[in-house]
Order: sequence, then structure tokens, then C-alpha cells
Amino acid sequence: FERLQTGSILCQLATVIYDLVQKQKVRSLIPAPPPFRVNAQAGSFLARDNAANFISWSRLLGVDESCLFESEGLVLQKQPRSVILCLLDVARKAARFGVIPPDLVRMEQEIEKEEMTSSTISVDLKKRAKVLKLDDAVHMVVDGRPFDGQVDMERVGEGRYRIGGKIVFIRMLRGKHVMVRVGGGWDTLEHYIITHDVIR
Repeated sequence: FERLQTGSILCQLATVIYDLVQKQKVRSLIPAPPPFRVNAQAGSFLARDNAANFISWSRLLGVDESCLFESEGLVLQKQPRSVILCLLDVARKAARFGVIPPDLVRMEQEIEKEEMTSSTISVDLKKRAKVLKLDDAVHMVVDGRPFDGQVDMERVGEGRYRIGGKIVFIRMLRGKHVMVRVGGGWDTLEHYIITHDVIR
């Protein structure tokens, strides 16, 4: 995260995305990359200016306001989570222009496709089998090592669980991975349990 605090790497990312879209010779309305100073020092005005330019470019790209961060949050390393959420949303928007997204965004897209196709299936038996499979997979994670059933969790509804007092949405990816909806993205259930300290 420290390498990002000058904002120049983020602006370089915008330039790379722009260049990739232009090479595809696709007529698109992707905004031109922001101007930036490569030699900006951490904590300087130029670093803040780079961050602000990247934020403006992200806004033009279509990144939701709730996913944007403050330039101070990047430069002073106060908002690492917001920066990551912004970068994930930039990757999602860039994918619409044909840029190959990172694995996490690709997994999200696959989950969303699965949700779309599964919502069109009206057969109740398939739906119940899917719910049972999800419940079984969730319990395998929670009851298995290293948690040994010590996770504070209860099923609230179809695909919804209360973990440590917070209701989360859980889905299966490719029938193998148990994924939890976190902010604008997804995380594995194991990692979510470890990072949110919900063990009894």
C-alpha cells in the first residue's frame, strides 16, 4: 500500500487501461488518462494532486461515489479499504471495455452469472438441493479445521447467515468455493471468519 501513496501508480494504471482499450480499436467512451507526476514524493502536494486526478478519472469511468476514496486517505494511508474497493470497481468498469479483469472480479462475474441463471430456474427441487448443498458446504467450513464448530453462526434464510451478529450473503462458486459478499466484492468464508474475529 505504501507504493500507492504517491498516486502515480494509480494514474499509470489508468493509462494502461486506456491504452489497452485503444489497442482494441473499439469505439468506446473511456475517459483519457489523468495527468500525473511520476516523481511525486510521499505526503507531498504532488502526491495529493495525483490522487485527486485519479479519483476524478475514476468518477468519469463510472465508479460509484460510495467506492471512491479521499486523496488524503491514500496519501496518508488512512483509507486502505476504500482504495481497494475503488480499484476493484475500476477493474469492473474496465472489464466492460474488454480489459481482462483480475481473478477476484472474474469470480464475481461468474457468481453473478450463476445467480442470474439460477434465478430463472423455477424448479423447486433444484432450488432446495442447491440450498442444502450450500448449507452443507457452509457447515463443512465452520465445523472443519481450524474452526472446529466454534464460529458464532446461524442460518437466517436462503443464502443468508448471521455470523458474529452480522448478516452476510453466502454463495457457492463453481460448486467448490464458499464465498461471502463483502462490500462491493466477495471473500472466501474461511478468510472472512479469520479476519472478522467471530470465533466463540
